[in-house]
Amino acid sequence: MRKGSHRTEAAKEKQRKKMMGNTSALGCHWTEAARKKKSEETSGGKNPMYRKPGYWLKKRRTVETREKIGKGNKGKKRTEEFKQKIHKSRKGKFRGSDNPNWKGGRTSLAESIRTCFEYRQWRSDIFTRDDFTCQKCYRRGGWLHAHHKKAFALILELNDITTLEQALECSELWDINNGVTYCKKCHDLLQKNGLSTIV
Repeated sequence: MRKGSHRTEAAKEKQRKKMMGNTSALGCHWTEAARKKKSEETSGGKNPMYRKPGYWLKKRRTVETREKIGKGNKGKKRTEEFKQKIHKSRKGKFRGSDNPNWKGGRTSLAESIRTCFEYRQWRSDIFTRDDFTCQKCYRRGGWLHAHHKKAFALILELNDITTLEQALECSELWDINNGVTYCKKCHDLLQKNGLSTIV
């Protein structure tokens, strides 16, 4: 909105007078002593808040510090008994309702199926069979989708699938002849038009 606009001399003078009484760093002129002090702090690393960019890349631990750290960690190895103890204490934790992100088991059936190993394997088989090529625009590679010719939701409905276990046992759901490879653009076009396959 202000691109190309110029402030008048009167506006500049008004802003200058306004900033003259400001005690903050903005609008104030630094004295030579203040500039020298700031330069020493920045270059010498006296104040950790004012260090030159890349200072931490040049920082090196002293020999004494390295030896101290080495002695502290020397010979420390976890025994198998200790590892098993840690393993048992963590086993089963943060899973299901014990996970802090648990939301009462609200993951939908479709999401559970689409994230299981069998679905990923089915999708990989479709891509391999079609040589990772969209079957509409014949573009190879890119962002590919594995599409069910017979709708995914329809298969679940016709076979009365209500659990993941039932879905894994349904052969129709994992039939690679019911799948086809589309790129994202073609797949979005298909879904927008509400078609099962692109003609």
